[in-house]
Amino acid sequence: MYQLLIVLFTIFFIILLVVKGVQTGLTLLFASIFLSLFLAPQKFFDILFEALTYEKTWFLISISAAISILAEMYRRTRMINDLGIGLVKVLKSSKLAVVVTPAIIGLLPVAGGALMSAPIVDALKDSLGFSLDMAVYANVWFRHTIFMFYPLSQLLITISALTGVPIETLALRHIPISLFMVLVGYIISFKDAKKVSKVELKVEKFPLKISITPLLSSLVSAVLLKSFFGDFGMVLGVLIGIFSLIWLSKADFKVIASSLNNSRVRGVTFAAFSIMYLQKAFVLSGGAYALTSSIISLNIPLIVLEFTIPGFLSLISGSTLTGVVLTLPIFESIGSLSSLDVSSIFISSYLYYLASPVHLCFVYTAEYFSRPLTKAYKYMLPSVLLSLLFAFIYFAFLSFWIGV
Repeated sequence: MYQLLIVLFTIFFIILLVVKGVQTGLTLLFASIFLSLFLAPQKFFDILFEALTYEKTWFLISISAAISILAEMYRRTRMINDLGIGLVKVLKSSKLAVVVTPAIIGLLPVAGGALMSAPIVDALKDSLGFSLDMAVYANVWFRHTIFMFYPLSQLLITISALTGVPIETLALRHIPISLFMVLVGYIISFKDAKKVSKVELKVEKFPLKISITPLLSSLVSAVLLKSFFGDFGMVLGVLIGIFSLIWLSKADFKVIASSLNNSRVRGVTFAAFSIMYLQKAFVLSGGAYALTSSIISLNIPLIVLEFTIPGFLSLISGSTLTGVVLTLPIFESIGSLSSLDVSSIFISSYLYYLASPVHLCFVYTAEYFSRPLTKAYKYMLPSVLLSLLFAFIYFAFLSFWIGV
C-alpha cells in the first residue's frame, strides 16, 4: 500500500507541476528523485547510473537537441514564414492552404508552434467565410494531423526508444489515422465555407525551393542514414539539415549562437534525459509493479486501459510525454506489449492531448484570434472522438484479421 500511495502521489505531483507551467524536464527530474528516494533509497545511485549509461538516453538527448536547434534556426531566420507563404502560393487554393500549411509548419515540433501558422490562417479566413472559432480549430487541428507518422516527432521517437518498436513500423501503421483526421477536419471546416475573395501573400526573402530544402534534407538524410548507422544516423540527418539551413539562409554568428544557446533548446534536451531517468526510476524502484498489481485486480481489458489512461494523463497535463512516460512501465509490467499495444498508447496520449485546455498550441491560437478557448470545443471534441473511434475500430481490425 505504501508503494502505491507514493506512485499515485508522484503522478499527482507531475500533473500539478505541468499544469502550473513548471518546465517539463525539471518536473520529471523531481519526480524521478522522489520515487528513487522514497521507494528504493538503497538503489538511488544505481538508478541514476542506469539512466546515464543507457544508450537510448543519449540518442533521445541528441535527437531532441538537434531537432530543437533546427526549429529555432528556422524561426530566427524567418525562413519558416516564407515556407508557409510559399506553400500557399503553390497550392493556389485557400482550402488546401489551410489544410497543408499548418501541417507542413508543424514539421518543426516547437511547443506552441501553431502560432507560426496562425497568421496565414488569419489571412485566409475571410476568403473562406471562417468564424474566428473555426479559424482556431482549423489551425490547431491541421497542424497536428502530420505528427501521427512524422519520423522526427519527439513523441514517436520517444515511444520507439522506450519500447524498441521501430519508428517506421509505428509511422506506417498510423498513416490511415492521420488521413482520417484530415478528412474529419476538412468536412467540419469547410462544410459551410465559401470562397469570397482572393488573398495575396508575399514571400519576404526565401522562395519555397530554398525554404523547404533544410526540412526535406533533414527528413531524407535521417531516414537514409538510420539504415547505415542505426538510431544515431537520424541525428546526423538532422545535423545535415541544420548545416544546409545555415548555408542557404547565410545565417550570421549571432543567429547561430542564439539558436544554440536558447532556453527552448535546453528545455527540450533536458526533458529528454528526465524522461529516461523517470522510466528507470519507475521500473527499478518497484513503483511500476505496485501500480500494476492494483490495475490488474480491477480486471479491466488491456485495450480499454490503453485507450483511456494515457489519454487522461495527457489531457489533464497538456503533455503527450506525460501520458506515455507514466503509463508505458505500467503496461509493460502487466505483460509483453505488442507493437499494436504501443500504437494504442501513442494514439490515446496524442488525441486526448489535442483537446487539452492546457495544450499550448490550442491556448496560443485562441489568444492570437482573441477568442475563448472553449468556443472551439464544438469543433474539436467531435473531431477527437471520431478519430478515437476510428483508431479503435482500425486497431481491432488489425488485431483480429491481420494478427499484428
